[in-house]
Amino acid sequence: MAADVQPAEIWRALSEPCNLGPVGDVPRGHCWVGLLASDDQSSIEIARRLAERCRRPLVYRRFADGEPGSNDVGTAYFDVAFRGRKLRVQAVARRAFGHELVHHSLRTPDRVALLVGDKARHAMELATGVVEFLRRATGAPRVDLVAGDAGVRSSVGDFLRAHLPAGVTQREPVGDLELMNLLFGPMPEAGLA
Repeated sequence: MAADVQPAEIWRALSEPCNLGPVGDVPRGHCWVGLLASDDQSSIEIARRLAERCRRPLVYRRFADGEPGSNDVGTAYFDVAFRGRKLRVQAVARRAFGHELVHHSLRTPDRVALLVGDKARHAMELATGVVEFLRRATGAPRVDLVAGDAGVRSSVGDFLRAHLPAGVTQREPVGDLELMNLLFGPMPEAGLA
């Protein structure tokens, strides 16, 4: 193993292996990572629908601390090969971003789709968690803020632009295929058949 590999990278490799199939079938090179984050459980549900549409298994992971009576939190991911690239969608809800172990378990994303509802407090909690996570990460992914409420979209967008070095775009809610386009670039319908 290379001397520059960090313990967190080894742990991630063992705890979340790529599930694309035999090594010969897996595209080589960088795995493009999209982070789908929501202020409720919708990111997990959307990831489930996308994984089904791509005919890929969705892998669920649970995290808890050692405190008696503490709640556990979950994340999910799926892998798909498209146009000779490895793609991974990581789905995380607001509560999960409060756990440092979750931060360490996530790969640094290339793109982020941040899905927020109309509850400003929950939206800001999620935005704060995402900012804290991205500050620890290498690189500066583009963030697409998706929010139906114009006031929430504006306040969260201002917060993200003030705290993140990369670009932040804002848009109204979009469908599943549009979310995939946000995370990975334009994908034809046939790519997700």
